[in-house]
Amino acid sequence: MENKNIGIIGLGQIAQHYIKGLKASKFSLSCLCDTNEEAYSIKMFKNVPFYKNYLDMILKENLKYVIVTTPPKTHYEIVKNCLKNKVNVFLEKPATTNYEQLVELINVAKENGVFLKVVFHWQYGSEVLFLKQYIKSETFYQNYGKLQLIECYLNDPYAKQGKIKKDRIGLGGTWLDAGINMLSLVSLFLNCKCSCLRKYSCEFDKFSNLPKKTIHYCFIDDVDLMFNIDWTLNLNYKRSYFYFDKGSIIVNHTFQRVVDKNNNIIFENDEMERLDNHYYNFFKNFNEDDIDYQQCLKLHELLFKWGPKNEI
Repeated sequence: MENKNIGIIGLGQIAQHYIKGLKASKFSLSCLCDTNEEAYSIKMFKNVPFYKNYLDMILKENLKYVIVTTPPKTHYEIVKNCLKNKVNVFLEKPATTNYEQLVELINVAKENGVFLKVVFHWQYGSEVLFLKQYIKSETFYQNYGKLQLIECYLNDPYAKQGKIKKDRIGLGGTWLDAGINMLSLVSLFLNCKCSCLRKYSCEFDKFSNLPKKTIHYCFIDDVDLMFNIDWTLNLNYKRSYFYFDKGSIIVNHTFQRVVDKNNNIIFENDEMERLDNHYYNFFKNFNEDDIDYQQCLKLHELLFKWGPKNEI
């Protein structure tokens, strides 16, 4: 029987959602790693062995799979070492903090006969999966016409009194953390063959020198896009607006809801917390044969090319 034991490197908040998502997978959580021993004190982490050194963990546990959820700036070194030890890696977005590092990691994965799967978790919200199929329906184009504009608004309460919170600095700022979510979302509906950034505005946190508010105006495949990310409003609220020739669709990611052009709720999911739902659906739908390195590279290319100068 194939060994499906999996370990997690990094026990921040997102790791808890991965653990819940694993319930939909064929993987069995066997061990955990974090440089901070206090992270292991969290109740849901205490049923499996704990390591402070990830290399010790993958060797002693004979792991073939790991999940990496550490801060983005640490991804390159950790993932490279895992891949060289022939361990398959699920990596929390964004993959790296520059394009060249991602290219190298993909090459290392190929050379060692393992995979590197970057988890674009926004693509797996139930409301997004519904819209993806709804737009493909026979009658959709007749009712709505051609897609013209997508607007995405993402608010996270990661700044207090205008200053990015200390425990959120590791995310790398608004665009690095959330821009990849928005790009991965629109890539489900566009081919991303041509793109252009028209303009953007950015408000930096003077203490960390990271963006705390960014607005991007761009287009991809002749569809206009607007990405608005704001950490300063003390809100956790995420929604996207899809505008077509004959009407619009509103996707409320926070409430996992889709509303049609007549303001009728046509989809709603209240069975699971939003982020738990993302990772549950990811593992439920995961197929090793479907890993698309070219798409992963394209999304990160846009992320880095359009990033505010001080951020990445």
